[in-house]
Amino acid sequence: MTSWRPSSIPPYRGPASGPKGFYKNGSTPAPYQGHRWLPVLYSKEVPYDISLTAASTLTYNAWGPSLYNWAAAAQTHYSFLTHLERDDIWRYRFDFWDYTYERLSINFIAIRGQDIIDVFPIPRDDDEAYLTVERPQALRWTDILERYRLYAEEDGCSSARNYLKFKDNT
Repeated sequence: MTSWRPSSIPPYRGPASGPKGFYKNGSTPAPYQGHRWLPVLYSKEVPYDISLTAASTLTYNAWGPSLYNWAAAAQTHYSFLTHLERDDIWRYRFDFWDYTYERLSINFIAIRGQDIIDVFPIPRDDDEAYLTVERPQALRWTDILERYRLYAEEDGCSSARNYLKFKDNT
């Protein structure tokens, strides 16, 4: 892989509901190890209908329909990378969000590190590190970590290689 940019990937050109045999609920297995989510082309002739996509299964419920939905997680990450490439990440800046201590899904989560450091020290053996770093590295089901690493290196953070590489990468 030479680029983290979604624009470097050929767009998906099939039906809006996905390829034949694809189910947006995540029950369709990923097509192959190291798969990538193809960007969807938008047109004025055919309005974009998010209800046809895997992202429509996303809820705040940690045990909801998107818990094991690889397609919803992939679509969400690639959407973020698309906005990052377009310098359009203002969409991801939110004010304080009080979710009244309800457990939420972490298929896609972005937290400013300083916000966590200000509150409490992160335990060494925390479950979030396992869910967001160690397990994805072990599974290697997607190329998303590699894309984030390439972005960080392009943006001048060469030390990202030490944090976002797979154990067997050189």
